[in-house]
Amino acid sequence: MSNPHLSFEVEIRLSFDTYDNACRKLPFLEKSLQMVDWWDTSLYGLELFHSDQMLRIGDLLYEDNHKKRYLGWKGPDIGDFANIRSEIDEDITDGVENSVVLAKIGGGQKSLTADGVIEEMIRLGYEKFMSFSGKNTLGRYEPLDIGVKLMSCSQLKYPLMVEIEKIASTEEEARQYEKQLYEICREWNLLDRLVKEEPTHLLYEAIYGK
Repeated sequence: MSNPHLSFEVEIRLSFDTYDNACRKLPFLEKSLQMVDWWDTSLYGLELFHSDQMLRIGDLLYEDNHKKRYLGWKGPDIGDFANIRSEIDEDITDGVENSVVLAKIGGGQKSLTADGVIEEMIRLGYEKFMSFSGKNTLGRYEPLDIGVKLMSCSQLKYPLMVEIEKIASTEEEARQYEKQLYEICREWNLLDRLVKEEPTHLLYEAIYGK
């Protein structure tokens, strides 16, 4: 049986020097962006990261001042043009019961608070090794059935990026979505703005070098 928590994230990022330039290249962008959040993401387990996986805690603050905390895991990137990763995200704001992510990294099945999740990761040997924060403005462009996100983070080599994303339930579907994202970039003349490195890897390069 397939894991109901598992999906495949298919995404590309495009670099721009200003928001106005992004809107000029992507005329649908301004009207598509509807929601703002401020985020703080911490990465755990350096050896896991070196094996091209990601274990992270993400704290989100929304415009209405409510907060959420998420535990996430991503598998190795299997994409060619886009980044394609299997992923599991769990809302741990009010704690978690029998975490799928913790089970994946060797944790036991138990009830934990949000802080308890972090303590369990450290107990398992997954220490925090880097963190970053920024602002996202998110939305959807329904004619192309894509999620869009304007990401601002001064810690990165590319401080302003537009992320275009589709979520697949199988690897086969993810491959089809990857082709669609390539066609979007080709038709909109965006290939020269493509950033293959993911934000976490850009941060790692900024802190540790390649």
